[in-house]
Amino acid sequence: MSRAYLAFTAKGEALAHRLAEALPGSVSRCGGDVTLKGWTAEHFAQDEALIFVGAVGIAVRAIAPHCRSKAADPAVVVVDEGGNFAVPLLSGHLGGANALARALAKACGAVPVITTATDINGLFAVDLWAKAQNCAVLEPERIKRVSGALLAGKTSCSSVSRIRPSCAASSSASFS
Repeated sequence: MSRAYLAFTAKGEALAHRLAEALPGSVSRCGGDVTLKGWTAEHFAQDEALIFVGAVGIAVRAIAPHCRSKAADPAVVVVDEGGNFAVPLLSGHLGGANALARALAKACGAVPVITTATDINGLFAVDLWAKAQNCAVLEPERIKRVSGALLAGKTSCSSVSRIRPSCAASSSASFS
């Protein structure tokens, strides 16, 4: 997974370097030639994970213009500069932000703040299952229907089909 860290203060930059030792990625600090807007545009387009070491509000405002869909967006996690909390903001399951937040938290002794309903309720997450099976969810908008049904205590039917049976990487899942 390609990762990029962005810090805003000297303390945050020190933490970003510490985190990058455990979970490798490039480290930058806002200021001078590095602007929040420019850094976010560049790394949102090229990296699989963005880690902001600073305030959640800054990260939310920075990524907002770039957000497209849960199937396309990179993982985005915020770690406060004190290393107290790791908060996945975007692409928790498909992009791996929840797992990344847990790993970052472990690396610095923070608490991962996972808010995904299926996770906190200990329920099956169809998008995590598809990812683990090396499948692509053809209609990601259906993920919330399946998750909503499970959260409401209902059952949900699904079907799995392979586009090219000889290539596991080309598998796809369809959920109704």
